[in-house]
Amino acid sequence: MGGDDGLDLARLCVDLVNQHLADGGTALLQLGNSQQVEQIAWYVTHQPTGSLRVVETRTFEDGVLVRLVR
Repeated sequence: MGGDDGLDLARLCVDLVNQHLADGGTALLQLGNSQQVEQIAWYVTHQPTGSLRVVETRTFEDGVLVRLVR
């Protein structure tokens, strides 16, 4: 389900957030590690219709939270 790099579901979530998040809105995404955050941040910035940005990350023992804003 996660694909070769484990991020297929995370990318699907980003796509859905990109389609439905209101201007000024915030979404949280939980990932496993900082390398995945870098990959998702790259994906977010390269969306053709995207105005989402990764503005904050918080690392915890069990993973990383990413805050996306429009």
